[in-house]
Amino acid sequence: MNSHLCKKFQELAERTWKKLGLTTRPNINTTLSETSITDDILLELAMLNSPNIDLYKTPQNEECNKGTDWEFWIGRDSEWVRYAIQAKKIDLKTEKYKTLRHKVGGKLQLEILKDYANKNEAVPLYCFYNYVGDSNVTGRMCRHHHCPCPCCFYRGDPSHFPSHFGITITPLRIVESLMDRTEAKNRTFDWIHKRRETRPWSCLVCCDPFRSAHIWNGKQPKIYRSLPKFPKQEKMDAEIKESMSAENSLLFENGEFYNEEAGTPKNIAVINLSPSD
Repeated sequence: MNSHLCKKFQELAERTWKKLGLTTRPNINTTLSETSITDDILLELAMLNSPNIDLYKTPQNEECNKGTDWEFWIGRDSEWVRYAIQAKKIDLKTEKYKTLRHKVGGKLQLEILKDYANKNEAVPLYCFYNYVGDSNVTGRMCRHHHCPCPCCFYRGDPSHFPSHFGITITPLRIVESLMDRTEAKNRTFDWIHKRRETRPWSCLVCCDPFRSAHIWNGKQPKIYRSLPKFPKQEKMDAEIKESMSAENSLLFENGEFYNEEAGTPKNIAVINLSPSD
């Protein structure tokens, strides 16, 4: 485990929770979209200037072709797990995920994500951006905490524990079980987070990546022995946000790794879990 990355992923979840909570205040007349939250996370990771993280952004108009917001390559040395991830933001008024049945070109986004993951041998996940506010929020979050790894237990102020759930992940199969219209009532924060496979996104980097991937994939995932050869790209920082634009997008030829019909993901992060020097 890389403790620095683990802590940063937990901090990003907490920040997302707090920012979404702020938008519920009557004196703050603004909202945060899935895209803006994703871009904020991308920028925060880039600002770390970490040798353990490489980020790439592909042309945004590619999304209609593959239905995935993120692709994560997580591992070390010659062992890597590949994740295809679709982001969804909670509806702050109803605590539901109203766009789980979103269609692109007449096809369910879930099916596009599933197809992308199958063709590229990736583990398909949904990533949720969350905020839940009520008097018993800490108790609710404790019931939803399923990660057994010691690093995933929040050791700070107990009142901050719920923000651990600002960003969470669940396997595609959990969302797939909600596609029937009769299941619309269950497309909620509580229903999804009661599933034992649904965990804080920090589990991606805080826990054993190969054991976790097996749980999320429902079977042994493909372990890649090497990474795609991504082109050199100037690292992003706070002063040159333009590096997140399509002009600096990822252009590569990796037929060995990417199925041409499935397209390329919108954002790619390579996360090396080797200890930092």
